[in-house]
Amino acid sequence: MSGQDPRVVLGLTALLVGMAMLLKEDENQPTKGQHWIGKDGAKPTKWVAAKKICSCPAPKHAAEKWPVNGAEISITSCANECPYCGYAVCGGGSKGAVIRKHIKKHHIANQADVFGSLTVAAGKGGPSSELQTLCYED
Repeated sequence: MSGQDPRVVLGLTALLVGMAMLLKEDENQPTKGQHWIGKDGAKPTKWVAAKKICSCPAPKHAAEKWPVNGAEISITSCANECPYCGYAVCGGGSKGAVIRKHIKKHHIANQADVFGSLTVAAGKGGPSSELQTLCYED
């Protein structure tokens, strides 16, 4: 697709950066956080570094560690960045829905060996998101 804005394309670099942020296994983690809960009472064992995924002022949505496995995560409607890589959404609209779709497609489905036991909670409703202009921030 020639002429397409290069920021629209999720690059391999973003994926590798996100994977490099994986923390080692840690059994001493809680069973729930502000935006996630362990599945069936289990604790996640792999995490990425603390990251703020929206532009809301703290303490409403602060940076937090995101589980990579064994949890259901909740992506708020104000989220504009993936907690696992550098993928970001620009412009208005249902940013949270775009981020949820991105996580399901690019992380859970395409990297099942890493993210296979992770699930994403459904949004609060509203119209399904359309393809939006995407940013690729370093």
